[in-house]
Amino acid sequence: MHDMIGASGMLRGWAVVWHTYLVWLLVLLAVSVAMTALIEWLIPTLRPRVSERQLLVDHAALDTHMPVGKPR
Repeated sequence: MHDMIGASGMLRGWAVVWHTYLVWLLVLLAVSVAMTALIEWLIPTLRPRVSERQLLVDHAALDTHMPVGKPR
């Protein structure tokens, strides 16, 4: 009889532990999704605006100054 009472108490204890872990997992998942969305919103908001023309000019300047291979 005592073994059955002890086993049911242990089972109830493990159920509480796993339920608590599941709740914390869902909370952490929600927080991580919210923080990722906030960061994705902040990146284009805080990034300096660059025109497409200036971007092409800068890219061409980088291409002319960068060596393609190792110098011999």
